[in-house]
Amino acid sequence: PENYIVNEEQKLEIYKRIAAIDSVSDVEDVRDELMDRFGNLPLPARNLLRVALIRSVAARLDLSEITGNGGSLKIIPDAEAKGLKVENIPRLLQVYRGHLTFTAKGTPQFQLKYPVSGSLVKDEETLLQVTEDLLCLLFNLDCNILCLQSLLLSNLLLFNCILKGVIKVNVCNLELNIDEI
Repeated sequence: PENYIVNEEQKLEIYKRIAAIDSVSDVEDVRDELMDRFGNLPLPARNLLRVALIRSVAARLDLSEITGNGGSLKIIPDAEAKGLKVENIPRLLQVYRGHLTFTAKGTPQFQLKYPVSGSLVKDEETLLQVTEDLLCLLFNLDCNILCLQSLLLSNLLLFNCILKGVIKVNVCNLELNIDEI
């Protein structure tokens, strides 16, 4: 928010730090610095930290695209997404019962339909939540990788991210449109 960091130079410095987030530890460091310098984090700042970590994790998972808005989340793995647990796909399709689809022809992609409430704040939270949950389940992520226990972002996410796994490092171009809900 405009009134959280009023100095433009400080704001730019913080944005650069957030853009460089590469781990839960980085998120915690930035969060702690923000709280020390500017007070409690408002929801938009907490969400920005979540998006930064999702981007970092998605790059390591070889995802070429994550987009979400209006009750639909799309995840497109790139051809090298070796961390994708293909054996999990049938089980996940069953668990999500018609809300999750997987298209293997052409560009493989996952599409998840999620409920929207009409409240921007609630819908942004839901989008972040379903993104984190689906990434954890598709790739058997260790809950410390994405779930941010120390940030206390979501009990449901912690429950869904119990599965363990290994992620690999790569670079991707990622877009998460939480402001287009």
